[in-house]
Amino acid sequence: MNFLVKLTTCTLVFLLSFSVYAQTIQYNNYQPNQQYYLGVSIGHGIHVEDSFSEFALTTLTTRLGYNYTSNIGFELRYGNGLSEDEIGSLKRELDSLMGIYAVYTYSIHKKVNLFGVVGITDLEIKQSQRINVNDTSEAGNSLGGVTSITAPNINQSQHSIKKDFSETGPSLGAGIEYKVINRARWIVEAMLYVDGDDVDYGQISGGFRISF
Repeated sequence: MNFLVKLTTCTLVFLLSFSVYAQTIQYNNYQPNQQYYLGVSIGHGIHVEDSFSEFALTTLTTRLGYNYTSNIGFELRYGNGLSEDEIGSLKRELDSLMGIYAVYTYSIHKKVNLFGVVGITDLEIKQSQRINVNDTSEAGNSLGGVTSITAPNINQSQHSIKKDFSETGPSLGAGIEYKVINRARWIVEAMLYVDGDDVDYGQISGGFRISF
């Protein structure tokens, strides 16, 4: 996590420094107020663990991007879970998703672009597991020095065991965007965020982004 924070900070400093330089030279086929963009998307994610249990985790992801040229850009993303999924006694929810990515865009129509995404993602997933704990006690009655044993009383209580999963790894994805106007675009994307040793997480999402 510390490595990712340092990498993100260095990248932001570089991008901001370069943008000041770029404004004095050229705008790389973008208008001066369209080099940066903000976006929001809602995704249906599939989280798979070693036991091959699949958890469907809905996620809200925000993104901040910078267009280095008309084809190459960089993005920072942060996501959070909107719902949890349950299989048996296990519940899981996406706690956080954050990463930095390079984006390559290719125009196939004046209003339609294809794009590819590569980068690195830090992913954290929360798990809670319900367990039942039985408290068994025997009731005894004393009758004339003789103790008689009655049926045991069973008190059942439910406890929750919590555990966090964390994974950092390379990410790969692709998508399509439709330009409503020069400043606004609809986006559909398929992304494999993490293919790790313990957990895998991929997502299909839809959203929009606005340039400024």
